[in-house]
Amino acid sequence: MMNTKAMAISLLLSMGLSQGVQADLLGQLTGGSSAFPDLSGGDGEDEGISSDLEQAISEIEPNDTPQNATALTPGELHLGTFDSNSDLDWYQFQAIQAGATATIEIPAQGGGWRLTLQDRSGQVLARFPNEEDADRRFQVVLPQIGDFFLVAEPLQDAADYFFSLSGEGIVLPGTGTPDEAPVTSRRDEFLAKAQREKEPNNHIAAANPVDPGQPVSGQLFSLEDEDWYALRATQADTIVNVEMPAGPAQWQIALLDEAGNLLDARVSSTENELLYSTLLEKAGKFYLVVSGVEDSDSRDNYTFNVTGEGLENPEDRNLNANFHDAEIEFNDTLEEANSLTSAVRLVGQLRNSSDVDLYRLESPGDEILSIELCPGNAVCGDQFTEGSGPWVLYVFDGDRVTQSMLDAEVPLTVCSGDQPTQVFTNHMYLSLNVGVFDDALLGIIDPAFGVSRRVEVGLKDPGAYFLAVSSPLRRDEDGSVILKEEGTCGKDEEGNDVKIEEQKIIIEPFSDDQYEMQVVQTSLTPSITLDTITQTALREDYGSDVMHVPVVEVNGVEYSADLLRLEQNGEVMFELLNAEPIGTATAATDVESLRREAMRATLNGDNVHIPLAQLDGHYYSGDLRLVQDNDRMLFEVIQFKRLD
Repeated sequence: MMNTKAMAISLLLSMGLSQGVQADLLGQLTGGSSAFPDLSGGDGEDEGISSDLEQAISEIEPNDTPQNATALTPGELHLGTFDSNSDLDWYQFQAIQAGATATIEIPAQGGGWRLTLQDRSGQVLARFPNEEDADRRFQVVLPQIGDFFLVAEPLQDAADYFFSLSGEGIVLPGTGTPDEAPVTSRRDEFLAKAQREKEPNNHIAAANPVDPGQPVSGQLFSLEDEDWYALRATQADTIVNVEMPAGPAQWQIALLDEAGNLLDARVSSTENELLYSTLLEKAGKFYLVVSGVEDSDSRDNYTFNVTGEGLENPEDRNLNANFHDAEIEFNDTLEEANSLTSAVRLVGQLRNSSDVDLYRLESPGDEILSIELCPGNAVCGDQFTEGSGPWVLYVFDGDRVTQSMLDAEVPLTVCSGDQPTQVFTNHMYLSLNVGVFDDALLGIIDPAFGVSRRVEVGLKDPGAYFLAVSSPLRRDEDGSVILKEEGTCGKDEEGNDVKIEEQKIIIEPFSDDQYEMQVVQTSLTPSITLDTITQTALREDYGSDVMHVPVVEVNGVEYSADLLRLEQNGEVMFELLNAEPIGTATAATDVESLRREAMRATLNGDNVHIPLAQLDGHYYSGDLRLVQDNDRMLFEVIQFKRLD
C-alpha cells in the first residue's frame, strides 16, 4: 500500500500540471526547496558522506544514454568524470516500494555540476546542484515503483565528481521484486527496444539509416543541434506514418524528400502522442529531421517510430547527388566559414560587391577535390561567357591561409586635395593579383582565364581546407586589375601642373544573383582505372609522352582516350592517338556515380575540360582547345597543372 505522502505525489503527477509546478509542489512534499529547477535541501553534515575516494565505485563508460546507464549501488560513493562540458553521465537504480525515500548526498567539491532525477518515462522529478564549500544532502520521495535515473551534467568546467544514493526500498536495477507492477507508457515501450542514434548525424551526409517499425531514440545537445535519419520508399504513393510519444519536452520532426524539399513538419507534445501520415508520391530516399523547439528543454531523450508499406532501410549514409543546401551568413571570415559536405549542391549569394563567402572542408588527405561553379544546367551558368563571369572561386590550404591575408590592404595612388596620396584598399581579387595568396592558394576558378567553371585540386595532407567566393575586377588591355589613368594633381613650386598616374579598381562584372557550387571529394587511387596492356604498348611506342584520360564524354558516349604530348612552333600541344568507347554517359544518382561524373572529361565546342589525366606517372587537370591540322586532331593547352 502507498503511504499518504506517496499517494499525494502520485496524484500530483497524474494531474497534467507543468513540470515546473510539479517539481515545486514535490519539493514541498519532500522537504526540499520549492524552487525549480533545483530541488535543494539544507547543507548536510559529514554524516553518511565518505570522503575516501579510494573506496568509490567508478562509472562504467560509455554511460551517456539511458540504455547504457551505470548501475547505482545504494549506500556506496560513486565517482565519475566529465569528458567535456557537453558530456552527460547516466546512472540507474530501482525502487521496489512506492513512496520510497531516496537520499542523495554530494560532498563538497569544486566545479559546477548537478544531478537530475528522472523516471523511466523521462519525467524530470528534481535537480540537485553541488556546492564548492559545503556538503549537500537531499531527500525525495519516489512516487512509484520501477526504474529511475540520475543524470550527472556539467554546468561549468567540471572534471571529476562524486555522490552517493541510499534509502529503504532502493536497490540495484533488476535485483528487486517490486510490490506493484510498474505502469509502462508508450514512450517506455519505445525506449526499451529503441535503436540508438549514431553521432555525428547532424547533416544530410551523415543521416542514420533506420529500419521501418524499429523505434529510434536520440538526444539533441543544443537548440541548434538537429539529428538526421534516412529511409527509402521502394514504390510510388507510399504512406509514411510517423509516431512520437509524449515526452518530457517538445521536438519538431520534419519529413524531407531526396532533393531536400520539406514535405511535412510537426511539433510533439508533452501530454499527447504525435501521430501523422504523409503520402510520398515518388519512390526514393527521404529524411526525417529531429530538431529542438524554443522554450522547451529539448536536450532530453526523444524517441519515435516510422512505419509504412514499401519502406526499407537504405543501408548506407550516402546522400543523393541532387540535394541542395544554402550558405549561412555571416561567413566572411575563416572563423565564421560554413562547413561544406561533399556532393551537396550549395546555393550562395554575394550581398554586395565587396562581400566574400568562406567555406571550410575537412579532408582525409590523398584525394582529388573537384569544384564546379554553376554546375550542369544551373541558371547562374548563363552569366558566364568566355573570359568573363561574376564569381571567382579560390581554394586555400587551411594550414597556410590566414585571416591577415584575407584582410590585406593594397596601396593605390590617387589625387586627394591636389596632393598625390596613397589609399589602402581591400578586395580579395586585388590581393590575388598582387601575390598575397601565393603561399596558400591551391586552385582557382577565374573566369578571366580559361573557359571552364571547374577546377580540380590534389589534397595530399589530411586537415582543413577553405573555399572562398568573391567578385572579380575589370582588367585593362595589359591584363592588370589596377587601372591607371594619366592626369594632373596640383601645382609644383613653379606653378606647373604635377603629373600623376592615378590608380583605381572597378568591380566588374558583379551579380547579386545566387550562385550554385558543387564540391566532390574522391580518393585518388579508386578514381582511375588504366588499361595496362594499352598503356604498355603506347609507352613502348612513344615513351613517357602519352597522356591517358580515363573518361571523356562526347555526345552522350563515354570514351577512354590517349593523347601524345609534342611541341609545335615552340608550344606544347597534344595529339589524339586513340579513343575507345566504354559506355553511355548517365546522369549521377548517388555519391559514387557523382564522383565518377566529377572525374569525367567533357567536350564543349572546341574546348575540353580534363579533370583528371595521367602523364609520366603523375596526375594532372586542365583545359585544352581543339586546333584543326588537316586530318590530325591537335589540342593546344589553355591551362594545365599537376595535382599530386
